Amino acid sequence: MKHALTLSLITALLLGGCTTVNNQFNAMMGVHAPQETADYRIAGTGGLAVGVQPGSAERSIYLYSFSVKLLTADSVRSVKVERLNNDGTKTLMIDDSINRTNGDWQAQQPQGARSYLSGKGLGNVTWVGHSPKRNMTQEQAPWLYQSGDTKENYLITITDLNGKVTTFTQPLVITQIAKTTYLRTIEKTPSN
Repeated sequence: MKHALTLSLITALLLGGCTTVNNQFNAMMGVHAPQETADYRIAGTGGLAVGVQPGSAERSIYLYSFSVKLLTADSVRSVKVERLNNDGTKTLMIDDSINRTNGDWQAQQPQGARSYLSGKGLGNVTWVGHSPKRNMTQEQAPWLYQSGDTKENYLITITDLNGKVTTFTQPLVITQIAKTTYLRTIEKTPSN
């Protein structure tokens, strides 16, 4: 894997999924600011973690990363993240309702998804979830091969320890600039 190139930092900057990227840049790039209630702040929605293997879409991987800052609790009963598809269906990205997240990385549904809690104490805990890894072929990453920005919406459903449900619909834009960067890297032939 000496030729592997990780572009997760570039991705964070291009997607605006990082809370450190200012709102003016986000607005210019068409990225929406994370939502917040008194109990939760969506700290990251769908930020891609990417490992590009030059010359191989099959060995290049990506996953979606989501994070929810718990503002008034140090745990929740469950978090479920679904992509809202254009045809009205939903695609499950992460669901920890069967295996409640309570610390280090834990396997979740669907198979290959995982989550953990970062931090300790009221107001200092963030739920972090990753979708299953996928390769960057046209079959598993069709968005990568479509022209223009990719616009997706995610339904994030949080259930607290008392059963109160809070939902967020959070948009995500994967810019053409990011997609072009990935594709150019995948198309490069590895050098020895």
